[in-house]
Amino acid sequence: LIIVARESKPLIDAAAKPWMTFEGHEVSTIEVPIFLAATARGRILISKIAAEALDELELQAVLWHELAHIRGHHNALKKLAGFVRTLSPRLAASKALVGEVNRLCEIAADNSAMRRCDEKTLVSARRIFRQ
Repeated sequence: LIIVARESKPLIDAAAKPWMTFEGHEVSTIEVPIFLAATARGRILISKIAAEALDELELQAVLWHELAHIRGHHNALKKLAGFVRTLSPRLAASKALVGEVNRLCEIAADNSAMRRCDEKTLVSARRIFRQ
């Protein structure tokens, strides 16, 4: 995982184009043929096709959701759960831990976003990413 992360970072950095700032965090677009929104090292990444498909309110909902991941240090929590899974691959509990951490991080990010936007807008934005 560490090797893949080290190899991926320069590729992501080269592909990401700064687009805007949101609440003090850089938002970059990335040219990939999928609907994507993610965080990496304190910045928000969104695929260009997703940015173009979202209306203004949906984009705000996605940005608030991703900002919640940054503020909640969700990537670090997910890495820790993944590390536990790597250390104990045969334990069902370690697999369950990864799933639960991922699920709870998404719930927390959605709840945080809904403090800034309405649920209908967030649900609409999430539908775009499930296409």
